[in-house]
Amino acid sequence: MTIFNLKAMLAGGFGLAAIAACDPAHLMEDTEMTETPTVSVADIAGKEWVVEDLNDAGIPDMANATLNFTAEGGISGRTGCNRYSGSWTEADGEITLSPLATTRMACAPALMDMERKFLNALTSPLSMTLDETGLLTVTGSGGIIEAR
Repeated sequence: MTIFNLKAMLAGGFGLAAIAACDPAHLMEDTEMTETPTVSVADIAGKEWVVEDLNDAGIPDMANATLNFTAEGGISGRTGCNRYSGSWTEADGEITLSPLATTRMACAPALMDMERKFLNALTSPLSMTLDETGLLTVTGSGGIIEAR
């Protein structure tokens, strides 16, 4: 086999591999999206959900924000600075929270900023999804909270 034939054979083989790799059907198989199901409060009640991310910006070090839903219609937890409590109702796949009562301690500016964003993210109506890894995503008109 001459060097020319070897080059042609290799180029042809790589060309076929490149064409196969660009086949839209092949790409769809690899990148199919699975839909994350919406969950109801009953599905997540009774567990303390620890916030890992707020509005895709992370959270300050040592911040401890939580969500605790009860099956009886209560919500409580920590904002990263203060404690909060209230109630929830659920209808047509949306969760609505009552105005939340909070304690009024002053904290470091980063925690106060996080608290403001956290409480804004809990602006009703809320929707929630729970993925296969156990990540709870709470989405409200004021932002997104991710917790485990």
